[in-house]
Amino acid sequence: MRKFRLLAPALLASGMLAMLLIMGCGGSDDDSTTTSTTTESSSAASTAASSSSSTSEAAAETKEEAKAEATTATTTETTSAAAPAATSGDVAQPQYGGEWTFQSTSPRIGQDPINTTGTGYFYNWGTALSSLLRYKMDPSICSGCYEIIGDLADSWTVDGLDVTLHINPDAKWQGSGAPTVAGLNGRNFTAEDAVFGVKRLAGEGSYHVGYWAAMESVSADGDNVKFKLKYPSATFIPNVAYGFNKMSAPEAVDAGGGNLQNGPTIGTSGFTVDCEVDVQCVYTRNPDFHLSDDNGNQLPYLSQARNIIIPDVQARFAAFRARKLDTHGITAEQRIIIDRQYPEIQNDEIKHYGSWFIHFRNDQAPWNDKRVRQAVSKSIDRQEIYDTIYGGLAHMSLAMAMPAAEAYLPQEEFKKAWKRDCTEAKSLLTAAGFPDGLDAKFWVANYSETTIAVVELMQQQLKECGIRIELFIHDRATYLARVFTRHGEFEDMAYGPQGIFTADQWLSAYYHSEGGRNSSWTDDPELDKMIDAQRQQMDPAKRNQELLDIQAYLLDQTYQAVILTGYSRTSHQPYIKNYAYSSGLDYPGRRHVEHIWVDKDEYLTYRNEKEWID
Repeated sequence: MRKFRLLAPALLASGMLAMLLIMGCGGSDDDSTTTSTTTESSSAASTAASSSSSTSEAAAETKEEAKAEATTATTTETTSAAAPAATSGDVAQPQYGGEWTFQSTSPRIGQDPINTTGTGYFYNWGTALSSLLRYKMDPSICSGCYEIIGDLADSWTVDGLDVTLHINPDAKWQGSGAPTVAGLNGRNFTAEDAVFGVKRLAGEGSYHVGYWAAMESVSADGDNVKFKLKYPSATFIPNVAYGFNKMSAPEAVDAGGGNLQNGPTIGTSGFTVDCEVDVQCVYTRNPDFHLSDDNGNQLPYLSQARNIIIPDVQARFAAFRARKLDTHGITAEQRIIIDRQYPEIQNDEIKHYGSWFIHFRNDQAPWNDKRVRQAVSKSIDRQEIYDTIYGGLAHMSLAMAMPAAEAYLPQEEFKKAWKRDCTEAKSLLTAAGFPDGLDAKFWVANYSETTIAVVELMQQQLKECGIRIELFIHDRATYLARVFTRHGEFEDMAYGPQGIFTADQWLSAYYHSEGGRNSSWTDDPELDKMIDAQRQQMDPAKRNQELLDIQAYLLDQTYQAVILTGYSRTSHQPYIKNYAYSSGLDYPGRRHVEHIWVDKDEYLTYRNEKEWID
């Protein structure tokens, strides 16, 4: 029997997934450049992972500094708000050359793109690889939506069960700067290459096979790749574009001894990549890249990008303040310091659809009674959590990236359903047979100090409504192995993060009875039918309505209790331009790097100790 499987949350601790069967999102090694309010700050997460007295002292200094700045901000006029710096999305003529430096996950070795979902691979070596299609990077696209455009395939048609992709005649395997593999470097990417890459991704042992579940067969026909589907699928094309579905070359796989666990890494993207584990990854511009921007300018603009590995979180912030890093995911405290001391810094706050949520053991009493699940949800004051811990920077959703803005359930519906009501919670518990309240275990994935602060606040809120929870705090590995997996092994309830997924990917993997990430043991035949139907609904307006109906149904059933979805908070040096986003921050494609450019004059002004890289 086929299973869906999402291998791990796309932890944007800086800051998408399938059809019937194995899906993958987000490696547990994520520590990227953006800070998400739903997945805690990179500062807190890393401090929890590795603390030291010097780090603790530096953190205390940052807090004290932020407190002092906040106090000053309430008593001193500032001109930075009245005259904000230009944002990273400003429209201007892009310039070629320069280097962008940032801090992300350290590169990992021994990983093949078909059997990992880790950012240690995809944020580093995986950046050299391309997919057949991609998500468009454009500020006009709503933060939770997506638009598909060409990449290695420049066009496509869908005719019932027949899908045809036409290969971009300009696409080539990397030459200069890439490892040398006989017969590969510089040759054109072909339809046969696409078939090879797809069969690897859809084959046995691949973590990404679920994206291709609708595929009956794939074949090459001249410059075209032809797919025969098993059933009509509204989600096949978006899945082809997803960031895990990177193409690999047959010659490279042969050179690697049948896999790519130790390379060679030769792709077709805008950058070749050279990495030193725990030191850095250098991305060098591919002069033969096949894509251009909307004005016909060849991508990428940068000559080079550099991921500098800095394990100490306070050292990262210090490096950003010293302009050794050009982009950095920041905490609320760090934002206060930046706003007061560095008014030229550009700050982005981007809504996304990753979340923190409560899993229930829906297969066991009392959690198989929706009144008990609803009582838990009604006992939690989400707004207090948002205001107290996240500075109000959060929003309500069921944490799925919809195909259109019209497919999102309005915020008013969530606010009504999730308004705290202890009287109603106690009434629900009484009706379910618990007039004196309920005692339960509550597993907690300890990703950071912020996680624990949220849970302790929830513990107090739940107790006030008659639900007494005993916390079992465990590490990230336990969450991935025993909670966020098919048929979780936790007791009663568990709390942890999920990544950013398209609606079908998350519904299929988490809520469908055959879902590979069905950690809460959900088994609802009516819901299964709704999930299967929306996937095959080819009319966009009708599918939007079906997705709205599913959200309303889930809101009532409360098979999980989403606590918050949030924003990614990122800061950039003033010379960094066009830091583009798409749905889910294009996790894990890293394709936004191809759109970044550097203003040379500003760069030399602010970083005059560094020479310009042409």
